[in-house]
Amino acid sequence: MHNSGQNGLTSWILPVFFVVLIFATLIGTFFHWDFYPLQNENHPMAAKPDFKNSPLTEWPDKINAWYKDHFGFRNTFIRRYNAISRDWFKRQPNSVLMSDKGWLFTTKNGAIADFMGVRVLSETELEQRLQNAEGKQKWLKKQGINFLWVIPPNKCLVYPEELPKKIQKARKRNGIDQLLSYLDAQGSQLNRLDLRPVLLANKSAGVVYHSTDTHWNPLGSYIGYCSIIKEVQHLMPEIRDFIPLNTCTITTNKWTGDLISFVGDGKNRDIDYIQIEPPAGNVQIVESKWELPEFDNALDLLITHNPNGHGTAIIFHDSFGGVGWRKFFPHHFRKSIFLLTARAKIELFEQVIDTYHPDIIIEEQVQRNLIYKKQPTSQIWVEAFNTD
Repeated sequence: MHNSGQNGLTSWILPVFFVVLIFATLIGTFFHWDFYPLQNENHPMAAKPDFKNSPLTEWPDKINAWYKDHFGFRNTFIRRYNAISRDWFKRQPNSVLMSDKGWLFTTKNGAIADFMGVRVLSETELEQRLQNAEGKQKWLKKQGINFLWVIPPNKCLVYPEELPKKIQKARKRNGIDQLLSYLDAQGSQLNRLDLRPVLLANKSAGVVYHSTDTHWNPLGSYIGYCSIIKEVQHLMPEIRDFIPLNTCTITTNKWTGDLISFVGDGKNRDIDYIQIEPPAGNVQIVESKWELPEFDNALDLLITHNPNGHGTAIIFHDSFGGVGWRKFFPHHFRKSIFLLTARAKIELFEQVIDTYHPDIIIEEQVQRNLIYKKQPTSQIWVEAFNTD
């Protein structure tokens, strides 16, 4: 009888639990019940349906989309699922590799595939990159404009020791080694700057990439800036030396990396990092704006003026060449034009040349995009490459 009572008790506890859970989720949808706040997501959250201005036939899809993004305890369920998957079943989060020490590495845009030698460039791709990059340099030189091509490395190449062991063991020749070896074999005269050696050499000075982010930190950005100024001085000797670190203002701040949202377990993984600010100078912001319909394939623009600087520099950059470089480079050039862009096309080059008449163009693109993503090409650049 005792066992029979226990069986009867357990036979209805589980169904009751699920019924309560379902109704709590439903009710929580309307009262916004959740134990965790919304984390960063890779898609915009669905808006509440506008029944007045939507056809009746669209109501079911709009209601379903809104419910999936806003049902009760949604963030709690997601974070608990992610935590259990990682801690109990040792599963890696989507789009991210997590090491035992808590370092996070993106798997997007072929970064890990490149590290493992899975993503390699074909002979055609190698030739196209050579012709367009060096042809671009020759085309600019005919117009009296210097050119420097800058490549920040993927984080996994600077900190391979922080990757999961099985990934470290699978390491093979990466795409940048392949590309630069090809350029050397072809006798390329391209003014290029591979930032891997200097970043690896300065790891002892401090961490140069955020452990929970795809990007380098201000120290890594500063090291990149110093290396670029040294290269620029070969092309423009009048440019002053880089700003010494001991003259900068250094503060410690907290950082939540852009990869944290992919872990999705709600744990606080904020890290300390140092912020580096150059000394005050005569730099003035001339223009700063988002949305640039007048420029092809550019997202935002910053123009600075420094009466003590020399020449005009245009810096095409992705997210790696953002805030840090925008603070330091203006101390060297009379006019600095920063354009955030994904792989500048010849139309953008032509537009900025006609508008600003630069003395030098610096083009930066992080390794994973340079190797993984299709690069802009132009018959003009190819023809310039093939012209002596």
